[in-house]
Amino acid sequence: MAKVQIAIRVDDELLSKIEEVEDDMQIDRSEAIRRLLDKGSKQYRLEKAIKQLRDKKNIYF
Repeated sequence: MAKVQIAIRVDDELLSKIEEVEDDMQIDRSEAIRRLLDKGSKQYRLEKAIKQLRDKKNIYF
């Protein structure tokens, strides 16, 4: 899959959290951000699906 470059601004608190992941996993900043974004997007979709189930809406996976 092709990678696209993006630029973002984060506050000091979020940067500290990113740096914690870098240190814990021994990976560079770009990889840490990719993993966090991937995990966050999966969590978002899960929460959305749960909400839809609670609201009894039709959902398709």
